[in-house]
Amino acid sequence: MDVQRIHNVFDELSISKGQFEEVVPTNHNENNTTNRKDKRNLLADISEELASQNIIGIPEDKLYREICHYWPDLDIYKVLKENWCAAFVYHCCMQAGILLPTIYPNAKYRLAGVGAILKWAQLPETGFFYYDDQNFRPQRGDIVIYEKLLSNNSHDHIGIVLDYEDQEILVAEGNKDNENYSSVFSRCRERNILGYIRIDNEYEFHFDGEYNPII
Repeated sequence: MDVQRIHNVFDELSISKGQFEEVVPTNHNENNTTNRKDKRNLLADISEELASQNIIGIPEDKLYREICHYWPDLDIYKVLKENWCAAFVYHCCMQAGILLPTIYPNAKYRLAGVGAILKWAQLPETGFFYYDDQNFRPQRGDIVIYEKLLSNNSHDHIGIVLDYEDQEILVAEGNKDNENYSSVFSRCRERNILGYIRIDNEYEFHFDGEYNPII
């Protein structure tokens, strides 16, 4: 476990692992299906399969441990307790071959939080975020950002779109309604949706700016 956390720190700091590649296991799904061109569709497939298994947000649940294992915090189960919807989305992205850093360079928060994923999607080099309006139609594999759905806070929940109708979206979510279990179900599309993230199938994480770690 300690070796894996060191590996995660390398990823978080964008440090090349170089000689450590052979001795440190990777987090990523090595299955050839991650090379499929339509990663968004694969993202939807993976999230649907996982969410339908009613994962419980406790360390004793093997699938929940896999969702949490990217993060270097020793107390990660406490950190994500009843707050793992974004960690679920991150895990599904990684399994689909959408390989993301645990924290975007020079950002303050890790992508285990909705706000951090939203900010990443709005970066000039990504531009993947679309506000919910009548001109945008969500698709299978889009990531939905909710607005004040479960609290008075902005962008307070996140899920993955599986299907779309005029009035509803079918979604896969971890930590459904902060009730600490995963599920596949429908939500009303007409309220509490801030927008959608549509990740380009050709996207690969690359940072060529100046790294200024936040202390």
